[in-house]
Amino acid sequence: MAEAAVAMDGAGLAQEAVYVYGSDLAGAQQGESASLAVHAFGASPAQVSGPSGHAYALPCANSAGEPFAADVLKNYVQTFVTYARAHERTPFHVSRLTRETGPGADPRMAGLFAGAPANCQLPGLWSGILDARQPTRLLIFDPGARLAEAAWQQRLQRYLALNQPLWGSASVELVSVGLARTLVANDAAARKLGLGHRVIGANEKVFGRLATGVAEHKAIWYATRLLCIVDFDQTAQPQQVRMMGAATRNGLPIDQLDTADSNETR
Repeated sequence: MAEAAVAMDGAGLAQEAVYVYGSDLAGAQQGESASLAVHAFGASPAQVSGPSGHAYALPCANSAGEPFAADVLKNYVQTFVTYARAHERTPFHVSRLTRETGPGADPRMAGLFAGAPANCQLPGLWSGILDARQPTRLLIFDPGARLAEAAWQQRLQRYLALNQPLWGSASVELVSVGLARTLVANDAAARKLGLGHRVIGANEKVFGRLATGVAEHKAIWYATRLLCIVDFDQTAQPQQVRMMGAATRNGLPIDQLDTADSNETR
């Protein structure tokens, strides 16, 4: 994977937002966001704090890999925010950083970034916490492109009617990543239901063979929920396992519509 980073289009990478990832003071860089920073954004494996390559290391854990207390983490966040303010023309893609889990993790992290400048792009979960007007960003995993069919568009409409009041959002935006036929199907559903639609494309010129993984990461980072439309009686495909695993690690609630029955969710 290190070779892939060397082979990247440097000029193209410069057009990407600087990737802000969670590091630890031991320099192990074994977390998901740290690995992506090193292999896709050229970060130095030895960097524990500050900029390197096209990335910025924000320490979230001590040398033993234990998450920092809130007051310690706050100091590192403030250091980064100061850096971002000093580079106001540079966009920063802030990953979900922390290894902390549980219902309070994202509100605590969002609160730490409440004063971040406009050039800091935050995870969908955090920006939704900070701005209640943000639509629910529903990432659709639909490898069979079922949403191209009118019957499945109606199922999606029923699913939204049942669940959107529970989410407390005024609107919904569909999010797509992956195969072209899936993007076309999702776009057809979005048009039929009058929904916004965000497509996260794979940039092979910049990221080479890592492009699919980077695009999936960006889609999960941007989204606030994941909806899987698959046949759960069939063996899970690698992309399904990868997407659901990454969504779980990044705190996204996951709903499922089974193509084998008529249940709205599982």
